Amino acid sequence: MNILCGCGELARMRTSWTENNPARRFLGCPNFMDPTSNCNFFQWVDAPLPNH
Repeated sequence: MNILCGCGELARMRTSWTENNPARRFLGCPNFMDPTSNCNFFQWVDAPLPNH
């Protein structure tokens, strides 16, 4: 799956390890930590887990 973010860069697959979205995969801008970039591209790859 090749998706370009708003910067024109290839979005990177990452895994969320937050309490609300543990082990959930998403695509994000590779420049998200760059203070000079204002791209905030984000897209979930998989569906959320059901509540237990």
